[in-house]
Amino acid sequence: MDFVPKKEFTFYVEKKNAIGLWVKKFCVVKDNVLTIYDSEKERGGNAVARVVFTSVNKVDDSILEFKSSKEALALRICEDGDAMYGICHSAAAFKRQKIASLVVDPRFGLQLIDVPQEYISKFANLDKAVLYWFSVVKKFGSPSKFTGKMSVEDRISFCGDKAFYVTKGNGEVTRCVKIQKLKQIVTNVGLPNVEEQFVVLKFASPEYDVCIASPTLQILISSLQAISYSLNGVQVDLRLCGQLVDAELQLERPSNFSMTMVLPTTKEQLKKALIDFGKKHQISFSAEGISARVDHSDPRDAAKEERSNSTPSSKTITDPLESFLTAVGCHSRFTLLYSQNVDLDILECMDETDLRTYGITDVDHISRILDGLRNGDLMAKVCDDVGIARKDWSSPRKHIVADQPSLPRRPQIILDSDEESDVAPPRKVEIVLDSDEDDVVGERPTAAVILDDDDL
Repeated sequence: MDFVPKKEFTFYVEKKNAIGLWVKKFCVVKDNVLTIYDSEKERGGNAVARVVFTSVNKVDDSILEFKSSKEALALRICEDGDAMYGICHSAAAFKRQKIASLVVDPRFGLQLIDVPQEYISKFANLDKAVLYWFSVVKKFGSPSKFTGKMSVEDRISFCGDKAFYVTKGNGEVTRCVKIQKLKQIVTNVGLPNVEEQFVVLKFASPEYDVCIASPTLQILISSLQAISYSLNGVQVDLRLCGQLVDAELQLERPSNFSMTMVLPTTKEQLKKALIDFGKKHQISFSAEGISARVDHSDPRDAAKEERSNSTPSSKTITDPLESFLTAVGCHSRFTLLYSQNVDLDILECMDETDLRTYGITDVDHISRILDGLRNGDLMAKVCDDVGIARKDWSSPRKHIVADQPSLPRRPQIILDSDEESDVAPPRKVEIVLDSDEDDVVGERPTAAVILDDDDL
C-alpha cells in the first residue's frame, strides 16, 4: 500500500484512555491529517482526536508516535502496522517537500520566478534567491547639461522581497534600494495608447529616483505594491502620468550619497521561515501559497480547509467568498484571499489594482472576478446559496485602496534576525557606480549580488 496525495486511508489502532487502558479506535489518514473515531460507524461525525502531524516515528514494533507542533500522540497498531507507518511517514515527507517547491510567496501572494536561462551565467547566485520580477530595461538618467535630453542606458533590473535592484549586463550592481523606503510610483502603465511603458520609483531621502522602461512593468508595480503594503501597513501612492516631467524627477545622485547593499532572501531561508511560522500559528502551506488555519476558533474552518483542496458544489459551501469564487471558476484563489482577511464584502470593493495587490495577477481570473461582482443575478444567487441577505449590488463600489486603507493585516512571517539586517559582516559589498551615477564608492572591485554559500 503506497501513499497517494488527497486519498484517504483507514486503519484500526488502540489509544490510551483516561485511566491508561488501550482502547480500540478507528482512524482515517488523509495527507498529514490523522482523524480518530470511536468506531467506523462514527466516521465523518464527532472525532475523538485530530492531529496535523509533522512527523511519525516507530517507538517499538507496536507503537507509532505522531508529532505535531502542539503535542505527541502515541497509538498502538492493531493491524497493517508497516503499511500505516509507511503511508504516514510518506505523507509527512510529502508536505515538507511541497513547502520546498513553493511557486507563490505566501507573505505577499506573489509568484516566484527563476532567473531567465540566458542570464544564468551572469546571475548564477540569484538562482537561489526569492525573486518576483527580472527584466532587461532602459534606465533613464538626469538630463544632459548640453542637450537637455535624458541619458538612456541598457540595464538589468530585478525585484526581491527586500529591495529593488538595477545592474549592468555583467551583474555589477548600480542601484539597490530597500522597498520599505518606496514613497510613490509614477507610471503610464494602464493608460491607453502607450507606446513605451515607464515607471518612476520615488524613495525616501537620502535615496533618489529610479526611472526605467520595460514591457513587463505591471508585474513589477504589483510586486512593489504588495511588498510595500506588507512592510509599511499602507498602500504606496500610485500616480498615473502620460509624460515624464523633468522638473519632478530627481535622477541625479546626491553628492553625499552612499549605497547600502541588501542581500535577497534565499529560498531556503524562506522555507525555514514558513516552517517555523506554520508550527507557531498552525497554518499549512502548499505550492500555491498559504492556506486556511487548521486550528481556529471557528469550527467551520476545518471544513473550509478540507474543501479548499477541491472545487465542491455550491450546496456544500457556507462561506460567501468561497461560494462566489466557485461560481466564477476561481475557487483556487480562495485560500490566498482568505488568508489575507478578505471576505466577500471586501472583495466587492476591489478593482483590478486591488486584486493584483492581493496576489490575483492572472488576467483571466481578474476578469472573471470583476465581471462576477457586476452580475447582480449571480451575486443574488451566491447570497441565497449561503443563506445571507441580498444586497443592492447596483450601488457604486468604493475603491478599497482609497477608502479602506486599514484592513486587518496577516501575522508576519519573520526571517531570522541575522538575515534581516541590511548587510551583516562580512557580507558588505563595496559597489562601483557606473558613469551615469558619478563617483566611485569604496575601493574594492565591482561585484554582483552575492549570496553566501553557507546561507543556501
